[in-house]
Amino acid sequence: MTTSVLTIGARTLDYVGGSLRIKHSYDRRCTASLAVESATDLDFSEGESVDLKIDGATAFAGLLFKPVETWPGAQNRIYKLDLVCFHHLPQQRIVSKSYQNDTVDVIVKDLITNILASDGITEGSIPVGVNVREAVFAYISVSRALDKLAEVSDSHWHINDDKELNFGPMDLFTAPFDLTDIDEFAGKAESKIGNRDYRNKQFIRGGKSETVTRVETWLGDDEQQTFVTGFPISTEPSIEIDGVPGTIDLRGLGDPNSDWFWAAGSTEISQNTADTPVGDGLTIELTYIGLFDIVVVSSDFQEIARRGAIQGFGSGIVEHVATDTTLKTASVAFQYAAGKLGKFAVEGRSLRWETELQTGLVAGQQIVVDIPTRGFDALTMFIPEIEVSDRGGRVIQTVRAIEGPDDGDWALWWGRRLSPADTIAFRENIGQNETLIILASFEADWEWEEAVSTITHACPIPATSLNPVVTLNPC
Repeated sequence: MTTSVLTIGARTLDYVGGSLRIKHSYDRRCTASLAVESATDLDFSEGESVDLKIDGATAFAGLLFKPVETWPGAQNRIYKLDLVCFHHLPQQRIVSKSYQNDTVDVIVKDLITNILASDGITEGSIPVGVNVREAVFAYISVSRALDKLAEVSDSHWHINDDKELNFGPMDLFTAPFDLTDIDEFAGKAESKIGNRDYRNKQFIRGGKSETVTRVETWLGDDEQQTFVTGFPISTEPSIEIDGVPGTIDLRGLGDPNSDWFWAAGSTEISQNTADTPVGDGLTIELTYIGLFDIVVVSSDFQEIARRGAIQGFGSGIVEHVATDTTLKTASVAFQYAAGKLGKFAVEGRSLRWETELQTGLVAGQQIVVDIPTRGFDALTMFIPEIEVSDRGGRVIQTVRAIEGPDDGDWALWWGRRLSPADTIAFRENIGQNETLIILASFEADWEWEEAVSTITHACPIPATSLNPVVTLNPC
């Protein structure tokens, strides 16, 4: 039999036997549920701190989420409690900040120092990461910002029971032992092969990339005042009329007296309608940087042939389209496509087993599975999730380990693994040509003084001797 200590707020409680369920998942919110019986009103509030220890070790730490009270009898109460781990805290905070030429670990540590530290989050293991040329977060949750940083840097993140935020590659933590048998609950173990996200030909639709500097010319005709460019305009261009520079400014925002006007993302420049159209035969020369849509395709021909041989007919091609508008260069898009194929153009495999005796396993660890009789020959696998349940006083762990993608939820994590060749740049919740506005709060002490001048106007008292005159005004 195990012993447990449940603390919610300042209360030390016992949970109802058999009601405990815990799910520890890496890179996503971990949850738990249990029931508490009481003869008195426990007056739970959402957001109270929760700590559950089993046999002296922390089994779950987090916050109370949506408590439900029921009354099965005249006196007693049953509280059904849902719990969330500290992974929930970054979802409650907003970041609005931009970074230039910083490594991922510097950005993560800055988010901790300036935002999450006020909620008790501290730095865990955060090794040096890749360089990010530009990262702009426009009023998004810190959780979403961390997800994006993990996506572009081949990393994952998690907040443990001690409120330490860990951020790094898959091999950041290793299991305390190799798995060499699953005989403890052999009848419950299962191995699964499958990959619902399989593909061997990957299309990537990226964002808009900039062209090299372009020069386009037109001839005036004494009438035309609007001219169309070959590409949408990215940044402010320059213009000359027969070699003489003209002024050009943003349409609707710039100097209304400019000779010409342009707009970001537009394919038109227009002359000030107050000016005379460019004369017949005069050359209009525009120098600008344009924008074009990124679309790339990458194929794994060896895997296509293998798939075709297995099917016994057809091309063997399995295509998939992914869209990521944060990709700003074709080379990064090709690397992204290659990363997708590297992880999804393979069969996925997973192993699930139950244990009561194996201790020290934590979601997010890398583990070597060496059970040749089950088809696992010293395979390095990853533990994405562990479920814990109370079965008649016995606390049982259900562990899931994976090799490559499979048909479980963890395929979402594998889909993020890429190795960009270029420096990384992305803008979350903000367009390429938008400006991030950061609000700042200020406090100041003001000393106010006020002087009031009072004028008293006394009304005449009615009397028989008081006669109206032109200088006497009524009250």
